[in-house]
Amino acid sequence: MYRLIESTDYPALLARYLQDYDHYSRADPLGDTPLIVPTLPVGNILIQTLASQRGIAAGITLRLWHNYEWMLVERITGKSRSSSQAPLGNTAIRWELFSYLYQHGNTILADPGHPQHALLRGLYPDTDKITHDHTRRLWVYSGQLANLYSTYLNQRPEWLSAWQNADPPPLDALLKNDSLQQLPPQIADHYRALYQQQSRLWHDRFAAIHAERERRRETFWQTLKTRESARRLLPPYIPVFAPTHLHAAEHDFMRRLGNYTDLTHYHLAASDGYIDDIVDSRWLRELKARAAGKPSGEHREHGHELLSRYGKQQRDLSRLLHADSDPEPLPATPAPPHNLLTALQAEIRELKEDHVAACLAATTLPPSLQSGGRTGRGCENRAATNPDHQTPQDHSLRIHGCHSLQRQCETLRSDIVAWLNADPSRRLSDIYIHLPDPAAAQTTLRATFPPGGDYDGNRLPARLIGVTENPAENLWRSLAGRYTLINGRFDAPTVLDWLHNEDTCHSLGINSEHMQRITAALVAAGYRRGYDGAHLQPTLHTEDHDHRYTYTYALNRLIAGVLTPDADHYREAVPQHGLTLADLPALEALATLAENMHTLRALQAENTPAQNWLQHLRATLHDAYTHAHNSPAWQTLDQALDDLQNQLAAHQALAPQNEQHYLPLEFILENIENQLADQQNSSEPSGVITIGSLKNLRNLPGKLHIFLNADHDRYPARQNDERYNLIHLDKPRPGDNNREHEDLGALLDLINRAGDALWLYYNSHHDNEPQPPASPVQELLQYLDDQHERASQHLRASGRLDAGQTLPRHYHTEHPADPFQPDAHETRPAPLWENIRTTLQQNTPTATETSPPPVGEGWGGVRPQTALPNSQLVSPDEPPPSQDALASAAGEGWGGGSDRKTTATVASSTNTSPETLANMPPSTREGGARPHAWLSNSQPAPQKTFLPLHIPPALAADAAPQNPENLTLAQIVRDLQKPASAYARAHHIANTAAQTPPESREPLALYGLDNWQADQHIIAALEQNHPDPATHIARLPAYPGGISGQIQLEQRLATYRARQQTLLDRADLATWPTLREQTLNLGEHSSLTALLPAHSPTWPRLSASRAKPKHHARYWLEHLAWNATGAHGTTLIHYADDTLLRLAPLPAADAQRQLHQWLAVREHLQKNLWLAPLELMQPYLETFTTDKAADKQAALVRDWIHDDSHKNDDGDLWRHLWRGNENILAANIAAALATHAPLLQPLLEHGETLK
Repeated sequence: MYRLIESTDYPALLARYLQDYDHYSRADPLGDTPLIVPTLPVGNILIQTLASQRGIAAGITLRLWHNYEWMLVERITGKSRSSSQAPLGNTAIRWELFSYLYQHGNTILADPGHPQHALLRGLYPDTDKITHDHTRRLWVYSGQLANLYSTYLNQRPEWLSAWQNADPPPLDALLKNDSLQQLPPQIADHYRALYQQQSRLWHDRFAAIHAERERRRETFWQTLKTRESARRLLPPYIPVFAPTHLHAAEHDFMRRLGNYTDLTHYHLAASDGYIDDIVDSRWLRELKARAAGKPSGEHREHGHELLSRYGKQQRDLSRLLHADSDPEPLPATPAPPHNLLTALQAEIRELKEDHVAACLAATTLPPSLQSGGRTGRGCENRAATNPDHQTPQDHSLRIHGCHSLQRQCETLRSDIVAWLNADPSRRLSDIYIHLPDPAAAQTTLRATFPPGGDYDGNRLPARLIGVTENPAENLWRSLAGRYTLINGRFDAPTVLDWLHNEDTCHSLGINSEHMQRITAALVAAGYRRGYDGAHLQPTLHTEDHDHRYTYTYALNRLIAGVLTPDADHYREAVPQHGLTLADLPALEALATLAENMHTLRALQAENTPAQNWLQHLRATLHDAYTHAHNSPAWQTLDQALDDLQNQLAAHQALAPQNEQHYLPLEFILENIENQLADQQNSSEPSGVITIGSLKNLRNLPGKLHIFLNADHDRYPARQNDERYNLIHLDKPRPGDNNREHEDLGALLDLINRAGDALWLYYNSHHDNEPQPPASPVQELLQYLDDQHERASQHLRASGRLDAGQTLPRHYHTEHPADPFQPDAHETRPAPLWENIRTTLQQNTPTATETSPPPVGEGWGGVRPQTALPNSQLVSPDEPPPSQDALASAAGEGWGGGSDRKTTATVASSTNTSPETLANMPPSTREGGARPHAWLSNSQPAPQKTFLPLHIPPALAADAAPQNPENLTLAQIVRDLQKPASAYARAHHIANTAAQTPPESREPLALYGLDNWQADQHIIAALEQNHPDPATHIARLPAYPGGISGQIQLEQRLATYRARQQTLLDRADLATWPTLREQTLNLGEHSSLTALLPAHSPTWPRLSASRAKPKHHARYWLEHLAWNATGAHGTTLIHYADDTLLRLAPLPAADAQRQLHQWLAVREHLQKNLWLAPLELMQPYLETFTTDKAADKQAALVRDWIHDDSHKNDDGDLWRHLWRGNENILAANIAAALATHAPLLQPLLEHGETLK
């Protein structure tokens, strides 16, 4: 039996469902019971309520009707017991259309007599051949046609039945009105031509499948009618709870199914009154204005102003349900209205327009006038319940104007805190935040409402539902990247970003640290863009075959560095050294990835069918991503792929031609991504603050409902492109889809379902210009203003309000543009903003002191527990605060946060610990009379130093490191030249400011550091006496590709050959001395390894840099290491500016002693910040031989501090490490140089500049 149970009271309707569930579940308590719901959140609320009230909710399966209907058909007809995907799904139609038109498009365009020629010629008027460049337009058009056919299938099924014939009836015969005759002839003929194209295409491609689908449905009804065994397969009880939209065909199916089982429809009505024939109030006013003075035989009513504007979808649903069924009303006794929200709800429920005005008159009357008489009808007498004769502000219905979505969220957080504090029984789970499009705003939402709740010092945990979660997005990007990267530029930034994805690392079997190392080595080996030569060649000149910057070339260099490290080259790849055994698994993973890319490229070239691609995707997900099998992200993605395969399978099972679909892979992946966005797997309410869309969170019972981003350009949704849709020509029918009506209906449900309060937020300014809210919100505001004026007139007429007095409009407030300014409408600023305001007023001189905004009288009559301290506030007329003051305030106010890894870009912070709901004891959270203590009196903390400055005493002559180490000379030189980086590395401080993103293309010319690095390759080849340096360097990714790089290499090589010969002549050498790896024993299990000359009295050095103190120091350290071996040799350095520096030999004992001292320095700078930079030591010592040495030393230190060009290490890192010590920094550096600069005195004594 089909039953329709109706009520406007959600609790009453829910109680009736629970009663019916108890009745039907007695026979089989653990049996499988379906529950048909409009959205999954509604179903989850029902299950949670059932479990909390009955102790168990077993065997209930949430279903969406459009899937469940076909599942019953399959079950009864014996085809399948589990498939829920009906044939002719939207995706299957789209893929079928695209595959057919793409494969046969050239034939269709070449044949003017083909039935689809006009259709494709309209898309491609200037071409006779569809190429890959044209596929995007065809893909979009196929999607539009698929949407149309899906709409016709649901809303005009009789049209598709008529299109089963090869010669369908004309469009005029199908339309139920004369709208086509009223159009201009050209437009009417255009629609008739569209009709012919659409009907013919449907007949050719889908008529057979549709006929089989309808035969299957007829078999379903015939089987139920004739077989008792089939009827026993139906559930004994099918509840359909609170659908917000039904097609006429769906309603007919439900009613007919009610002949064979008990199907109960629980209808959540918008009003207790009869609304089936109400009309839009605006339309009615316009109609009456046009027909003024004319007699009319029709009587039309709009019911309630807002119901008629918002409730068109509810009206159509009610009309559809009541057409052939009498509802069973549920008795309900609603409480009398006691605030603005309940007054508006009562008006909509009773179809009257008097409660709001009465409530405004009662609750907004100034306190001094309240004792003189009665309050208005429908609201409580607040003066009688308030001994102070003060009426608290009514916060039940508020409309807030802000300057951005971020400001909406920030203001909302403060309002939520006050709302929670006003009543200890309120919980975070009572709060629902609705947006028109949460996916578009998720970046701001996740930032201001993070899962942990920390943002402004108040902890408000929240969860964003109904959109793809970050883990699912990351997993999908990782999986899709395997298929999409090869079709793009395959440039280093894109590929490395994909490789660094955590899911990608896990799928390749390596951790993030190893991936960071191997990708850094890949970039160092020359990777810039392109997978291999074949992939890169289309972007190069036909005669340019330079592929040194591709992924495979760099990978080959790394592999050669492991397999053949001593070879000159391997397959044109010069071995790249530096990898260790620990890097081999990561290297193997990159090699495996290269093989997979090669295989995928071959599959794409073979025109692989779409079904095979889906199988390949699922196989990759199941095989490569086993680490995530139990995660919701993996299950979401697997479910999306499974649904897509089932849709195609259901379509293909009824298709007589059983053709394969051939789609470009990019469109398949795009379709899957859209499927993920539309899934409802993550739409269940979360137990904390729930944020979602108006559609997914519709009709949920909650105490506080909030509507964010109610802007005119975002709400309500506009209708889709109707250029090809023929339904709008027909007479509207109940059940027709209308996106605008759906959004308006969601707002009406929001008003009716709000338990304690409803707040609406919109952007009141755009580009600093005022703007109104969305038109429905503007209509609500106008209605409240009209009722506000009625209340004022009533009070004036009764003598309770003077003619010059006006009632306040508490229901509409506008907030400042930023949280740094005082807001008269906030009860209490969050700790972060309070700290910032305090800091700003301390940093900005004020002419007068101003008092803080008065603390509100509380929410619901409860006063805040803490008073706002008196403080000076910044006047709007004062100059804006400095950036430093603002940054300082933000740093001081960021409290209550979790531990964060220290980086070079992290500002100093202060731990504020406000007492919040999340960190209260459970006993306090869950019960007791104590309100939530959300507000804190955190004060800005003074700036703290990051590191204490420490200057060690001068090193003794026999100083040596305390901890033995086996080092290379390159490590020692690196750490001594860059002490800040050495300290950060030793203490695991990530210097993110010094990291530069990889280049996305090979260099076209060399500048700066790239030029110096290219010259280093020439110097290395000459020092190693390479037989053919030009060919060797040409194989390296050092110089630009093409002829320009070859010319530049030849020129630079000739220059360095000339410099080499000059230096050999000065050194009195015929050939360059051979360099060999030598290990110097430093005692105490310490050693030093370096490439040093063997059997040569002189070590000639070519430098690509100009002569500077930092380079002198480096060569001096290398000279010490060479002489420490007992070589007693001379070093000659020829700089790029033609400076020749000679370093005299010194005894091995002296060299070893000085090396020990430098090793001790290196050990110290890893423990404490070293304040005697190597690049300042020589200039500092040289000032003693000049006049005004003290002034020059001070200038030297000052220039080094303020000018990063004087630093050998990263300036941002220096500033991060010494922050908080700026006032004493120069004095400490000067003291450190005075103490430790003499370590470099031997350089001045043994060094000589030659001419």
